[in-house]
Amino acid sequence: MPVNQVVNESMLDEYDGIPDGELPEPDVMPVSPEPGPASAIAPWEQDDANAWVSATNLAEYVDEDTLKTIGRNVVEDYKIDKESREDWEKEYAEALKLARLTREAKSEPWEHAANIKYPLITQAAIQFNARAYSSIINNGRIVKGRVIGRDAEGKKADRAERIGLHMSYQLTEQMDG
Repeated sequence: MPVNQVVNESMLDEYDGIPDGELPEPDVMPVSPEPGPASAIAPWEQDDANAWVSATNLAEYVDEDTLKTIGRNVVEDYKIDKESREDWEKEYAEALKLARLTREAKSEPWEHAANIKYPLITQAAIQFNARAYSSIINNGRIVKGRVIGRDAEGKKADRAERIGLHMSYQLTEQMDG
């Protein structure tokens, strides 16, 4: 098997449904028929940063077992990422159907009940969000503390600043949704 190879995305589909740790060796496609330079010096063995830039295929410098291990890790991590975003993808698809006002046959509260959707409310909500977002999230700052009472030394103001930064971080980075 030549050293310079690529695992393409269609090959990942064949691994769906296989339990972790039982993945077969990944199929590979040769990128070019020419073998890699046998006497070349690996970029990481050189002090010159240009060696990294000029190296067209780092796989030429890596042994076959390491390439297989990297390939298996990539496929397994791809599966983990794909599984972890399933809920998000379902919510996104549902929200997209709502935003597009997709018409579907209804069975609730009875068969063939009216299915009228008013785009005016949806458009107004989207426009409001687009206009208000920059005012609500001002440079990532959602929460701003306010000092009540005397603060001669500025300790309350400093504390309010720290709490505001932390709570803004929690809202933008840690919370789901």
